[in-house]
Amino acid sequence: MNIYSQSDLDFLKSCIEKAEKTTSGEIRLHLEAVCSNEIPENRAQEVFMELGMTQTKQRNAILIYLAFESKKFVLWGDQGIHERVGQDFWDKQAQFLSEQLKDGNFVSGMQKVIEQLGVALGEFFPWDDSDKDELDNSISTG
Repeated sequence: MNIYSQSDLDFLKSCIEKAEKTTSGEIRLHLEAVCSNEIPENRAQEVFMELGMTQTKQRNAILIYLAFESKKFVLWGDQGIHERVGQDFWDKQAQFLSEQLKDGNFVSGMQKVIEQLGVALGEFFPWDDSDKDELDNSISTG
């Protein structure tokens, strides 16, 4: 069973679209019931590659990977954004999302993380007139 209703998913997709309006960066959300790898970071990297997220011009895509029954998640940033924000940024975002999910704030917590990721992307990769949406904004599932 998914922790998100269809209206929740539609709302989160709109949050991603809004967050991307100020940046050339890309954000994707991928949901799975169970993490098929003992190391969630390895599964997130697999999904990142499967979704073609390394194909952005500035290597500035971020994947939010959530395996809800396994209670695992990973924030996976491509090379361009990771080099700019550093590990401390990811650790803080992960801590925040962990607290939100533990408190049952599945929608509002995810919304806030998406907003914060969008702010970071906008700071380092601001939107300009030549920008195009390089990746689909739909929420993928596995």
